[in-house]
Formats: sequence, structure tokens, C-alpha cells
Amino acid sequence: ILAGAVVPIFNLQSTEKDQDGKAIPIEELVLDRQTLADIYQAKVTKWNDPAIAKLNPAAKLPDSTITVIHRADSSGTTEIFTNALASFSADWNDKVGAGSTVEWPVDKSGNGLGAKGNPGVAVAVQNTANSIGYVELSYAIANNLPYAKLINKAGKTVVANAASIQSDMADFANAFDSRLNAKIVDGNGEGSWPITGYTYLIIRMESMKDCTKARKVIEFIRWGLTDERAAKIASDLGYATLPKEVTDMVLSKLNAVTCNGKIVSQ
Repeated sequence: ILAGAVVPIFNLQSTEKDQDGKAIPIEELVLDRQTLADIYQAKVTKWNDPAIAKLNPAAKLPDSTITVIHRADSSGTTEIFTNALASFSADWNDKVGAGSTVEWPVDKSGNGLGAKGNPGVAVAVQNTANSIGYVELSYAIANNLPYAKLINKAGKTVVANAASIQSDMADFANAFDSRLNAKIVDGNGEGSWPITGYTYLIIRMESMKDCTKARKVIEFIRWGLTDERAAKIASDLGYATLPKEVTDMVLSKLNAVTCNGKIVSQ
């Protein structure tokens, strides 16, 4: 009933100093799809690399090595992120691939650092100057970490939020299998955030024995799909409810759920 974004979080110190001589943090950063893949493939290793500088002409980027933080454990977040990198870069797809765990090229180059869980990556980025990592959008929001904007497949600069997540879902509205599974990474829409993934609720379509419980489950899912309050709660937490094209398919499935041979929704 929801989808979320994975975002590149960063802790970047500019070459500008404050009155106490401390580096001023850079709060805004734009990356394109290829450059993000190249950072994780250890092809772009300095913050003032021309590929980054071209996208951020006003930023005072340091001549500092990029510490690249990734998940050390198997995770769905990594699977979504590496599927995106494989779509962004043919070289990444050929040499690294996608999955819940991968062999990170940045580890071999010496500028990679693993951390456990979304919280671990968030803390590692917070504690490591001139670093980049990836977490669910909800963790970036909860930890008040800046996260990069991306130039998507359509060539538009987008920020991760409920609207851009919904746009990416809508791009793949016709990609579902019979069980409503679909990969929604790197859509074509002008407003689409390119690193997204669904959360799933797995329910029995038939042979439910407790019809009261079955009805309550269906009612909860309907609320999550259609209530404006649910959409606001999801957005505030860094998630997005489904766009209409997808909601209609899910509601159709819910209308077919049975208990003791009878349609639950009737």
C-alpha cells in the first residue's frame, strides 16, 4: 500500500570557512544518474571532480576524497539502490550487477565503508566528513540529513518526495504480474524519482477462516489506499501512497478476497 524512495545522503564540507575558521557545510547537491553510479564504482573519487562540479556550479567543492558508505548487511534497500545503479550505468550492470548484497568496487579502491542497517549508514554519514551514503528517505528525514537531488531519465532535476515517488509508480502501472509484483526503478516520467520500491502486504486471496479478522484487514488496506489522512501520514514519514492507476488494481484484487467461500468485501 506504499512505496518509498532510496536517497543519496551526504556530509559535505565546502572550501568556505565561517568566522571561526570552520568549513561551512554544503546543504544542496545535484547528481546525475551516471555520476552517482560512477561514485559507487570508484570512477569519481573526488568531490571537486568535473562531473560533480558541472552539476553544482555555485558550490565550493573541496578537493577531498569521497568516502562512499554502503550497507554491510543484506538488505532490500541495497537491492533497490543497486537495481537503480544497474539501470543508470551499463558498466555497473555488466561488472557489478544488482542484489541485496554486491561486491562494492569502492571497497577494492580503498574509499568504501560498510555500515549495518539504514540507521548505521545514516550515523556513518553524519560522523564522516565528505561522505556519501544511501538510505530510505524516511531515515534521511528522521536524522535531518541532506540528500541529493537527481537528474532523472527524462533529464529533469527532481527531489525525493511523495509526488516524485508516485510519479515513478505511475510509470510502471502496466508492469505488474498477476500477484501485483513490479520493479519501479528509473521511470521515464519528468517528475519521477528514479530510486524507488514498493512495500508489500501479503494476504491470502481465499480460504481465510476468521472472517471478522479478514474484513478488518481489508478495511485497513482500503483506508491506507484511499484516505487523505493516510496519505499525509505516509508523506510526512517519507513514503507515498499509490497513484490512482495502481490503487484501482489493488482495490480490484481486494474485492476478490474470500473467506469461507464468500467475498469478504460484500
